[in-house]
Amino acid sequence: ILYVGMNECPQGGCTVPIFDKGYMIQMKDYVGAPPDGLTVYDPTGIEMYQASIIAPDGTPGHLRDAAVDTDGTVGVAMSYGGYGGRGHVKGGAIVLVDRNGKQKLLAETGRWLPARLCFAPDHYIWVVGTQFASLHEGDDKDHVERGDYPLVRKYSSDGNLLGEYLPRSLFQIGRAHV
Repeated sequence: ILYVGMNECPQGGCTVPIFDKGYMIQMKDYVGAPPDGLTVYDPTGIEMYQASIIAPDGTPGHLRDAAVDTDGTVGVAMSYGGYGGRGHVKGGAIVLVDRNGKQKLLAETGRWLPARLCFAPDHYIWVVGTQFASLHEGDDKDHVERGDYPLVRKYSSDGNLLGEYLPRSLFQIGRAHV
């Protein structure tokens, strides 16, 4: 059991740990900013490692979700760039972290931002996300794409996109982003 005291939860809120295949993943909290690191505990409750997730541009990643594969590899859905009106979103990515806490793969997803992910028994990575529109000169805000795009993607364990599924157009307008 992990106890988190009130002093460790800025303004009374902490991210809920993720439990997957016996592992627990706790994302690092910050006041007014998304987590950029995580602590992973093995199925016996022993801390395995702490890791910071680094984006392709060298900045901290904004972690959105994590899952564990059967071999202990942790997959992370992330975005990077602007947050909370501070700059524009630069892109998204899927990151794989090995059992020693080393970032072993970063598969960029462009302005399709992963929100949730899981591993299938065959080690494929399934991801749900939202497409952000291309930026145009003078844009002061990022916008979710209003056209049609696939909400679900399937990736190989080496980061290759294998398929895109579930078109946004199947859902009522305004309800199909995550």
